[in-house]
Amino acid sequence: MFTNRVKARRLGMEIPHKQVEEFLREAPEQKIIPLWQNLRRGDVAEKTPDEIVTIADRSCESFLMDHLPKLIEGSLVLGEISEMLSAG
Repeated sequence: MFTNRVKARRLGMEIPHKQVEEFLREAPEQKIIPLWQNLRRGDVAEKTPDEIVTIADRSCESFLMDHLPKLIEGSLVLGEISEMLSAG
């Protein structure tokens, strides 16, 4: 972790760790927990054989992709689910 902080400083960016942590806590509280054991058949899809993705997963990833880039100008977020869906 220390090495990543040093590299970030060399690149001229300061990572707002507290805000990142807040988003990582807020996302499941808002997007996953409310759907816990409340998913319907259409809320679940198969990523690959025997690997599922739910509307809660997609919603959580979308939340993070919307919020995290605002913390550091020009940053990007690569999400597993959105990449899988765009490739398929």
